Amino acid sequence: MAHCKLYTTKTPITTADFLNDRVLPFYASHDLPVLRILTNRGTEYCGELKQHDYRLYLSVNEIKHTKTKTRK
Repeated sequence: MAHCKLYTTKTPITTADFLNDRVLPFYASHDLPVLRILTNRGTEYCGELKQHDYRLYLSVNEIKHTKTKTRK
């Protein structure tokens, strides 16, 4: 499954917008809850919860966030 939306920046707010605009509505239309999301550790996905739009969005929507392990 792939979802697409083009942005000119790669930021926490655009990643939250992508989930809100494309991903969650698709799964909701099929009665499938999104319980967990796996991402890399990019700054658009990770940061301090109180100040990070993407992490706040996941928290508000009760979605768990799993991050890939870093390479050694």
